[in-house]
Amino acid sequence: NLLGDLLLTPESDYISREKFRNTISNQLKQIDQYGGHILVYGMPGSGKTVAVCQTVRQLIVEENYFQPYGCYWKKIGDISEEKLLQILKGLATEIGIDDTKSIASLNEINSSIKKFFHDNTEKSNLLFVFDDIWNQDYFQYLTFAKKLIVTSRINSIKNKNTYYCIPTTENFAFDEAIQVLQKRQSNDNDYVLTNNSLVKDVIDRCKGLPLAISVIGGLNLRSDEGWQDLVKKITKKELDTEGLLKDYDFNLYATFQLSIDQLNEYDQKLFRSLAVFKAVQIPLQSITSLWAIHGVEKFMVQPKLEKLNQRSLLKFVDSYSPSCLLHDLIIEYLQQSIDSEQSIIKLHINLINGYRKQCNGRWSSYPRENYYYQYLIDHTIRAKDRQTMQEIMRDFKWMNVKLQSDKTIYNLRIDLERAIDDLRENEIESWQQYKQLLQLLQIYESGLLIKSMDLVQVLLTLAYDIDWIRERSLELAKENKNHNEYWKIAILYQDKIEGKIKPSKSKRVGKISKDYRIAVSNPHHGDLRIIGIENNERESCQIVIIDYEKSETVYQIKKPKQEIEAVAISSDGRIVAFQIDESESSESYESNGSNESNEFYGSNESNEFYGSNESNESNGSNEYDESNKSSKSNQFKVLKKWHIQNIDNKEELYFLESNLQKLQDQDFSQLKFCPTINNNDIFLMTLSRNRKQVKVWKIDGNKIEYINKQVSIEYDIESIEWINNGSTIYLWWRKHDYNYYGECKPVDSNNWINECQIQIWDLQSWQHPKSFLVPAYIVPGEKKYSPTINVDDGLRLRVVNYTNSHVEYLALSFDVKKGGLLMLENYDLRFWYDENMLENNFYPFPSFIDNVQDINISSDRQLVSIRAEIIYVFKAANGRLQSYIKLKLSHLLYDTMFIPGSNRLLVFDWTNSLYEYAMQGNNLKWNVLKDDGKDNDHQRKNPLDEEHVLDSCYAYISNNPVLDFCQQKLCPSRFHHTLHQQYDNCYVFDDLHSAIVIGASCSKIVITQLINFLSQNDDLQRHKALWQYNPSSNIINISVTELRHRKTDDTLIATIKEEFETFRHQLTVATINLCNGKSTIYTDNFERDWNCIYMDEYNLIVCNGAYSSQLLVK
Repeated sequence: NLLGDLLLTPESDYISREKFRNTISNQLKQIDQYGGHILVYGMPGSGKTVAVCQTVRQLIVEENYFQPYGCYWKKIGDISEEKLLQILKGLATEIGIDDTKSIASLNEINSSIKKFFHDNTEKSNLLFVFDDIWNQDYFQYLTFAKKLIVTSRINSIKNKNTYYCIPTTENFAFDEAIQVLQKRQSNDNDYVLTNNSLVKDVIDRCKGLPLAISVIGGLNLRSDEGWQDLVKKITKKELDTEGLLKDYDFNLYATFQLSIDQLNEYDQKLFRSLAVFKAVQIPLQSITSLWAIHGVEKFMVQPKLEKLNQRSLLKFVDSYSPSCLLHDLIIEYLQQSIDSEQSIIKLHINLINGYRKQCNGRWSSYPRENYYYQYLIDHTIRAKDRQTMQEIMRDFKWMNVKLQSDKTIYNLRIDLERAIDDLRENEIESWQQYKQLLQLLQIYESGLLIKSMDLVQVLLTLAYDIDWIRERSLELAKENKNHNEYWKIAILYQDKIEGKIKPSKSKRVGKISKDYRIAVSNPHHGDLRIIGIENNERESCQIVIIDYEKSETVYQIKKPKQEIEAVAISSDGRIVAFQIDESESSESYESNGSNESNEFYGSNESNEFYGSNESNESNGSNEYDESNKSSKSNQFKVLKKWHIQNIDNKEELYFLESNLQKLQDQDFSQLKFCPTINNNDIFLMTLSRNRKQVKVWKIDGNKIEYINKQVSIEYDIESIEWINNGSTIYLWWRKHDYNYYGECKPVDSNNWINECQIQIWDLQSWQHPKSFLVPAYIVPGEKKYSPTINVDDGLRLRVVNYTNSHVEYLALSFDVKKGGLLMLENYDLRFWYDENMLENNFYPFPSFIDNVQDINISSDRQLVSIRAEIIYVFKAANGRLQSYIKLKLSHLLYDTMFIPGSNRLLVFDWTNSLYEYAMQGNNLKWNVLKDDGKDNDHQRKNPLDEEHVLDSCYAYISNNPVLDFCQQKLCPSRFHHTLHQQYDNCYVFDDLHSAIVIGASCSKIVITQLINFLSQNDDLQRHKALWQYNPSSNIINISVTELRHRKTDDTLIATIKEEFETFRHQLTVATINLCNGKSTIYTDNFERDWNCIYMDEYNLIVCNGAYSSQLLVK
């Protein structure tokens, strides 16, 4: 079908505007030969669509242009990004792109189609016709088309560089208008139109607007009186016609009303009922369902639509899939004519009842029609028919058909979220059930095969512990009439692990097993982004940058057949880096470095900055890079080059040495971005290929400038890491040469030093105030761990992770067998080799942990993640492991990392699935760490294990680090307090010598000051009640979200979040002066939950998603 779905424009209904069409035709002939983009623009109703469709049809059918593929036509209109994505994914499937399942953004679909046409050049000759684009931003997502013509009511200066712009001749000439009127005039109407002053007056007053002339022609006026009445009505412009009519000097709506008035009362009612539909193509089946409620027999629907088509009130397309299309102006008129909200609700109720009647209440049996599955939930919400909405939400077979129709889970997720919000706002408790369903789909999203799956079977398998989903799935399975076999889990054997948790989300990053490198940005500096690889080493190899929350690919960089060794991303997600192995193909790479291989796809999206907080710590994995094997070989030159690119302006960045010379060899062993941005400066550090030199660089525009900060070491440096929000770095190395093959044993086993050195460097002063020595090899004995020079029996140090928050310690792993925390407070470097020194300060991991691969520490240092055969997440306090949760996955793990500034753990496995685990919340059940009997003398009993730690807070007071625990029982910690009542949080501040504790419940909030809390003398300690807040009685939840101390006037500032039974949310800001005790309160109300964007001593910025499409910022 060379014409695709090109809109029919029969000569019986339309005229040909030859001059206008010739202009379009000449340009279309040019782009058929050379390619290009055309924009036809003009005001609504000016005939753009008709002229383009007539011209394209003539060129393809009569003149054999755009052969052999013809054209693809699609109405766009005023649609959301999600709907445009669905349209383009449907297009991708039609042209032959098989897998669009993982495509979740407009940038990505644009890139995918562009790549398809690059690989299938002959198919790129297809002409794309996109009709009536309302949104200027959508033009950027159509660049995949080699040959394109677009109609739009807008013409921005942005389009002039990429489109040949043709303005619409917005008015019919008099002769053209007469032709239209004559086509609409019935055979029995002998009224003379030519040389008629009344007719000319009407045409002049309408400015020859094609839509108006066409509707007037449908009036079939037969007398001077009729034309005189028309003149009067179109002369009076409605006072309230703003919107789409603001550019018209006459009353266009009057022409619509006159045409409708000529219908009988019954047909008027039918036509006006079409206002219930969206301004998109409406299938005949949906109109039949609606009109059936009004008693219209199925065989009468099409004749009535053809009658309305004759009046130009709509366009009826009689094709293999009949449908009709109402002009945007007519849709707006019908909707404005509805007299009350109840009438609108009634329209939606009628449509829902019509659909129900058509499918006998079996929602999944309705004919496969995109409109029905796309908008059914929306119509139930607008009808306020929550019973029907819940019926549909429990019909998993309907959901299955919808998923296969949409080819994505995104639209179903939006439907579920809107339905949940509607039920929750109306206090219908079942919203919690549908929230469970939504969470289940989100958890397993990465593994859903939408094209081929049966959702009922999927839920039978996955929802084994959610009673209502399992029972409903069983009901639907028993109703099975397709004779499919369904399976359910009768008995599920689970590990009896208290506190075992499920992931909160799952994503897909990469395509094959070699795509095992990822890195994440810092969400405190903008959207959380992930950089990953797809199809590493293959023809379709590319680097992808993904918006984590939206699952959208925001950028792609093609690297055909390249081996990507490593990836990195800046804290704001705008600068990306990737390392390519060019060792054996460096010459061919330079000679074949075409634009194609470095082609960029993606948008120039700007990033919003929300301020930084915690560091983007790396995972602390220090296993030696395998490339060093080759680096010791003289067979060929090792070249593993780093490429750094700005995804906003699509520029590649280059390194400048101190002499301002461009660095030719960007072959680094490691490259690490600073985890935070200070004063808009982005820093990175590199480790040289020979692993003996560390350099720090600063990004300035498209240059990466060396800032005269480097460290040179005699031995090979194992690893470099940023810590303390990027203010310091640490590096470590072995103080001996060793063999890079096998077990990395010392080169000279009889003459070597059993030492590893860790240095901490301050970025500002570029001094290393701290340095530590630890053994390179240890041997575990029955009761102690000792340094050893016996490398055959000893365990080699593999992983080092350093922290100085709260308590200073090193997290160490020796080979894959043993690891632990080395406390540095009493660790004397002068006697580090003394086995008692190691014994007294090294706290091994629990004996049930074996095969340690990696150690991660969260940004706030409260959690330690240990990747072994399974993942253990420990709570840490005072440098000790307190309690733990096991995360047992069924697949081999590639990587684990905490999202910077949070306690959200990401786990990446070999199936390219990325799981997120929320390690905070009251629903988590932590296992208390107890002595398992195997390492009695080495597993230290922490006195805090038996105490209830309410909270901990860390600050520097008088330049001394202070960690304060608020507890209800007395314990021998450094500072302790016996509190008089239950408290939830404590705060200590750098500039305040008191601690502040807060107790919150639905009945009150109490803030207390602990004076002289640093004193060891109980008599000097004093508790002072500062402030008490008593909320309203109908509150269901209350919490203090932020507490600040303003030094200038010694005032505490607290922000309080309150949620009421009506689901209203309140923000309360309280100030308490510590000198005079005076307090003030400010309150503000929000329709939904609010979140703090930014807060300092004088300013507070919060945001509230008041509506699904709006964000309210105060």
